Parts: sequence; C-alpha cells; structure tokens
Amino acid sequence: MSKHSLSFDPQRHEYRLNGNVVPSVTQIVRAVIPRQFEPDPWYLQRGSMVHKAVALMLCGELDWASVDERILPRVRAAQAYWQQNVNRICPLNSVSDTWLMEIEKPGCHAPLGFAGTPDLRVGAALLDWKSSAEPEAEAQLGGYVHFYPPRTIRTCICVELRDDGTYRETCYDARRCAALFLNVLTVYQWMNKHGRL
Repeated sequence: MSKHSLSFDPQRHEYRLNGNVVPSVTQIVRAVIPRQFEPDPWYLQRGSMVHKAVALMLCGELDWASVDERILPRVRAAQAYWQQNVNRICPLNSVSDTWLMEIEKPGCHAPLGFAGTPDLRVGAALLDWKSSAEPEAEAQLGGYVHFYPPRTIRTCICVELRDDGTYRETCYDARRCAALFLNVLTVYQWMNKHGRL
C-alpha cells in the first residue's frame, strides 16, 4: 500500500491530499443532504469546545476546573457514556488484551479523494459525539469507515450529548454506513461535475 501525504489546516478547515485540496466527509454529506437550518455560530463554537474537552478527557488530560459551565453537562455526559459503555463497545477477553484507541486522528481515502477526522475510534467501533443527533450522522460515519481496511470497523455509534448531562446512543452497522456514504459521494461527484455545488 502506497503512503499518501495528508495535511489539515484547522483555520481553513481544509484537507490536502498529496498537496491537492480534497473535500471532507462533512462537506460531502452537507452538500448532498443540506441542514434543515443553519445553527448560530455560537452553537458551532460550543460544539468545537465540547469536542476538545471530550478529547482531553479521553486522554486523561482534562483539567475539569477549566471547563466552562456552559459545556460542562455535555462533557459529563460523554464521560458517563464512556464509563458505562466502553467495555460493551470493545470487550477484552483476557488481561493481556488491549484495544486500539484513536482520538480525532485525520484520515483519508486517496483513490476516492476525500478526507476527514473521526471523533473516536476504539477497537472495531467508530464514535461521533453530537450536540444534536441527526440522521445524516449515519452517512458521515460511513465516510470514516472507508479510512480503514475492509471489515476493520464493525460498528458506528452516534452519541448525542445533552445539556442535562444525559446522552442518547444510536448504533449503526458499519457496512450499511459505508454503502450509504458511497451513494452520497456519487451524488456529490455528479453535482461537482455539473457545477451544482
């Protein structure tokens, strides 16, 4: 397998694959399945801060005293979800077993020309933290499935983190997610070809 050079510019939210700009999974999905409403920038920033805090929490590096009260319940919801479900999501068979965990690690599918950053991979599962779970999450997770060798990812999970400190989990079959994303990608490529983006 040949290696590809992938870079990400967080200021522009721009991925480059071998020096060329490529669309992100989120851009592809939103172009084909537009949001029913555009959220206020404050909510987008809040979502980014929640993701950052959750990533630090998973790494064991979060200073809980530094977490803004406006996002604290959602971060606590992620913590509760993790503590209550990680062994179910990725069971260990023996003391010597370990599982792979990748937090916000950018990936790409070079032949199809797209990239993105899954929130969390743990073992054979991909998780996406959401402030508001929408059906499009199934397609988004499906895009990320394509970053890994076939049959590596078996489960895709969308976890909605709520202001009251609770969460809601929606699980998907990874093969179905991957197939759905390919359909969305086909429409995106048609739109791009015909100047509809």
